[in-house]
Amino acid sequence: MARDKRDTARREEAERENRGVRTCPHCRGTGRKEVPRLERDRDGHFDGAEVTDCAWCGGGGALTS
Repeated sequence: MARDKRDTARREEAERENRGVRTCPHCRGTGRKEVPRLERDRDGHFDGAEVTDCAWCGGGGALTS
């Protein structure tokens, strides 16, 4: 079952490459990028994260050739 999903994913990736569309390697095709941020609350500091659009693909998740 898992092998079929991997084969399908590889086939879809190859089809996108043939059309000139590649998955963005920076966001892995999600179009969103999680950036670590240090945030402050009333008690002090804690680690947080900010989710933004990927700068490489513009939030589309794919790069065109």
